Amino acid sequence: MHTSDLVVETTALTKRYRGGQLAVDSLDLKVRRGEIYGLVGPNGAGKTTTLRMLVGLIRPTAGTALVAGHKPGAPAGLRRIGAVIENPAFYTYLSGRDNLRVVAHYGGIAETAVDTALEEVDLLPAAKGGYGSYSLGMKQRLGVAAALIKEPELLILDEPTNGLDPQGMVEMRGLIKSLGTAGRTVLVSSHLLSEMQKICDRFGVIQNGRLIAEDELADARQAGLLIRGNPAGRVRVALERVAGAKAIAVRDGAFMVNADHVQAAEIHRALVRAGVEITELRPAERSLEEVFLEITGGRQ
Repeated sequence: MHTSDLVVETTALTKRYRGGQLAVDSLDLKVRRGEIYGLVGPNGAGKTTTLRMLVGLIRPTAGTALVAGHKPGAPAGLRRIGAVIENPAFYTYLSGRDNLRVVAHYGGIAETAVDTALEEVDLLPAAKGGYGSYSLGMKQRLGVAAALIKEPELLILDEPTNGLDPQGMVEMRGLIKSLGTAGRTVLVSSHLLSEMQKICDRFGVIQNGRLIAEDELADARQAGLLIRGNPAGRVRVALERVAGAKAIAVRDGAFMVNADHVQAAEIHRALVRAGVEITELRPAERSLEEVFLEITGGRQ
């Protein structure tokens, strides 16, 4: 892959705090242009520390990084990045629109960008309202709007659904998916695996500051074939003849067969010959939570 295809690239990025705490350990991370990339891991895994290094809020102890073509914290790079790290903070006595006007003023950005950003996060109708009266979901979206007013090439969001109620999570999920369009790249971190599963194009799993899995998550979720049919006894006999008894398990009343899609046709023919009424035969997938627990050995 050419470097120009990467918006974020780190090599052995490491952060050790005073006292010896190793927060990020030799992290090699690659985020491609135009994708929504999820940095997934339990609380304390090193996600926020990584993002803080990428935008120049803290310096790494060792290793290198290029973000939007520049070293972290370089003014030329920051002009191409919008970020919400941890919790967004605004003036409680100002309206949502006036808070963004302040951000635009200090960033040297035209005020015309304020309403455009508010509209993109669906806050334009509430723009006149005081920030102190906003719900948590609205506050999170205003933080995203502040990151958008300079029309960034890369958007970095740290735990954007943290603390939101179910409806707020649905709204934020839809917003993130819409933001990852028109060539914009989104790097989002979360410990909520089920939410990330619905948002991201690609994942990296981080644990104890190390990237322990990447890319292969999509393949790892493949769990063979799921088969339902009647009578169940005849289904089992036919499957054992084709795949062997050790390749078969039963889950929630369905037969799970350790076989790939190439074998599906052979299995289908065997079931038909056995006189089975097939009600379901499809690829099965494990949840991201199951894959994560397998990769980490069940350690949280």
